[in-house]
Amino acid sequence: DVVTKKVFIENTSGHPFWLRVQLVWGDNSDRLVAEDVLQIMDLNETEWIAHEGYYYYHIPLQPGKSTEPLFEKVHLVGALVDQYDIGTALTISVKASAVQSENNPAANPWEASGWPAA
Repeated sequence: DVVTKKVFIENTSGHPFWLRVQLVWGDNSDRLVAEDVLQIMDLNETEWIAHEGYYYYHIPLQPGKSTEPLFEKVHLVGALVDQYDIGTALTISVKASAVQSENNPAANPWEASGWPAA
C-alpha cells in the first residue's frame, strides 16, 4: 500500500527562519521495525539537505511562505509484514525546529547558531 503523508512547514511568524526537521520512526511490535516496513517514496533532496540526522531546508523560510514538501508518500512494504499483529502501530513522526535567519551570520542552515540540543 502507498499512503499520503505530505510533510511541509509553513512560516506563520513575522520573521524569516532557518528550518530543520528530524524523522522519528516508531513501532510497538517485537516483529516489525517501522524504518524497514515504512519506506518514503519521494524524498525531496533538492530543497532539503540531509546533514547529521536532520533535513535542513535550503533557504530561509520567509513569513507567510511554505516549504516544498520533504516527501508526500510512504510505502507500506507488504512483503515484510508477514505476521501483522492486531493493534500494531507503525509511525513516522516529524519534529521541526527553527532559528532566526535575520542577524544570524550562517551561510547555510546547519551552521546557524541557536539550534536546540538534540
